[in-house]
Amino acid sequence: CPPRLPVWRQRVRGDLAAETRRESVGDRRRDESGAETPGAPPTMDLDGARAAVEQASTGLAHPAHRAQAEATLLEFRRSPHALPACRHILQTSSVMEACFQAAATLRDAALRDYAALPPEERAGLRQFCLGVVLGQTEGDANTRGGAGGGCPASSMPVVVSQLVSVLAVLIKRAWLDVDETKLDTGATRADYVAAASAAHAHRQSMLAEAERAVSQASNARGSDARVIGLNLFAAVITEFAPSTASAMQLPWDFHERCRVSLQNDFLQQFFSARRRHGARRRRDGARA
Repeated sequence: CPPRLPVWRQRVRGDLAAETRRESVGDRRRDESGAETPGAPPTMDLDGARAAVEQASTGLAHPAHRAQAEATLLEFRRSPHALPACRHILQTSSVMEACFQAAATLRDAALRDYAALPPEERAGLRQFCLGVVLGQTEGDANTRGGAGGGCPASSMPVVVSQLVSVLAVLIKRAWLDVDETKLDTGATRADYVAAASAAHAHRQSMLAEAERAVSQASNARGSDARVIGLNLFAAVITEFAPSTASAMQLPWDFHERCRVSLQNDFLQQFFSARRRHGARRRRDGARA
């Protein structure tokens, strides 16, 4: 008979299998006329997913369990409900390896599901990443290390670095959400001007949101928050550069338009912001 799977492997397979059944069978209901209608979206056992990912992540270090751990993490990454599970893990888990896997999965799942996400959820993902890297997202005091401060992942440098890269990817993916080129036939010059203004305002708001969050966090965390801000600016520039851009399953024209827009409209602003944060960091160091 086949070897028995470890308990954690059985658990995640059970969670994901049950989730798949709910999605394929239980997510449709019948209205009063008997017609099938979509039901409430299925949910994942977030605590169960966290426990499974924690054990699989640490299992990677053990040769005897590595193959099964990799299969578990791949199964988790492919789950249609990976995004809420990743957020839950990052908010509550004190296992660094699990938080790192959650950050990587959040990136992949967000890119995979991006077109189906409503605008408020797209913005919510960016704000969540900002909150974690700056220590402004609260953990759960009843679970894993959240006693009133930031969530555990905020104190893990390797996870923060990963989430900074994820945030840069999310900013770029959202760059053309407001697209000045998508106008109906017969649009006037005034329509083009208004569309260009709206697109610029959308992009400016994402960058201003990040800079504002860094400035607010620096009042509490000082130079640590400013270093994160500098790293984020560098990650965005890296993400928008053709030679270092992440694969997004989008045409090359998307990447090129993002690059040109950032270079022509925002690059000077970026360097000005970096100078401000760098100068404040040096002043903090001189006082210390």
